[in-house]
Amino acid sequence: MKTKDFKSKVTGVEEKGIVEIQVSAFGNIDSYGDVMTEKAFNKTIKDGFKRVKHLKDHSWNLLLGLPLEMEATKDGLRVVSKMNLEKELARETFSDYKFFAEEGRTLEHSIGYKEIKTEKGEQSGEEVLFLKEVQLFEYSTLNFMGANEKTPLLGIKSELETIELMIQKGNFSDEKCKILLEKYNELKMLLTDPQPQSVEDEPKPNFIFNLIS
Repeated sequence: MKTKDFKSKVTGVEEKGIVEIQVSAFGNIDSYGDVMTEKAFNKTIKDGFKRVKHLKDHSWNLLLGLPLEMEATKDGLRVVSKMNLEKELARETFSDYKFFAEEGRTLEHSIGYKEIKTEKGEQSGEEVLFLKEVQLFEYSTLNFMGANEKTPLLGIKSELETIELMIQKGNFSDEKCKILLEKYNELKMLLTDPQPQSVEDEPKPNFIFNLIS
């Protein structure tokens, strides 16, 4: 299974635990040199997407919810997902959505999929791999930054500031606090990396994320 990470834009938060997410953009060249085509998810949608899950950090042991709707629009794959707020993990994750929205920040997400049909080609003068058909297994809410070799130090500093705010204002379980502190220390260590990174490499958001009642 391969994964792809996306930044999201939070435009609204309600209390029902139902999130509307555009989990993949069509036609854009991503940081891996791949282009997701408009028909890539057609078979997943046609088959009913009943086995697709909403996870935390790609862990099948951390189930957040399931998709209620899935639609390929002209811009990307739209998913309406229902989170199980009876679970502490889902409640805390949904709380993160609200917290990030209040602070004008964004969460990141990632999809887990298998390539079925691909085709090499060229777009905008670049050699790319067109993903003609993929099997979607899951879409994940990420605790912090997604794996992207082009993420600059500026992004790490932004994440540190966000974690500091969460620790100051949040009311989390002991386990959640432990995760926050571990990630904070991990990111602090990354800032000592002597390899220079350019702000120009900051990945541009390529999917829109919405929360609805």
